[in-house]
Amino acid sequence: MRPIKEPMRIFIKYIVIPVLLLGFTAPVHAGEMDGKGLECTFLENPLNFGAKYYLFENGKVVQPYVDDSTPLSIKRETYQDDYEATASTIVWSTSYTFDRKNLKLSVSMGMETQKYYCQVMTPEEIESILQKQIRALKEE
Repeated sequence: MRPIKEPMRIFIKYIVIPVLLLGFTAPVHAGEMDGKGLECTFLENPLNFGAKYYLFENGKVVQPYVDDSTPLSIKRETYQDDYEATASTIVWSTSYTFDRKNLKLSVSMGMETQKYYCQVMTPEEIESILQKQIRALKEE
């Protein structure tokens, strides 16, 4: 067997291997999170702060919440810019970064960053939770 010459070794190391590795990474598409949601709890004091919910719809992030004015209802705030998804993160509104590996959401607020632990949910599960909150508020 003949030894591989140095130029061929360099070609394999720096061209062939990276091309093969890039070919096996999962593609990331705009709007790929559409139809999914997140329930996020503030890490520093989860008992005193209720969860926040985020829905991914049509390339945008929507934050549903219970509006406790009369009549009680579920309101929706849509963030203006589209979200950007990569294999490791989802970013929206320049302040929100969701780490897909450790399920943590970082929210930058000036010099301070708040951290939340999240779990993935369906929009129907989030709707059900918010409806339960409304029923509980009506019973108070």
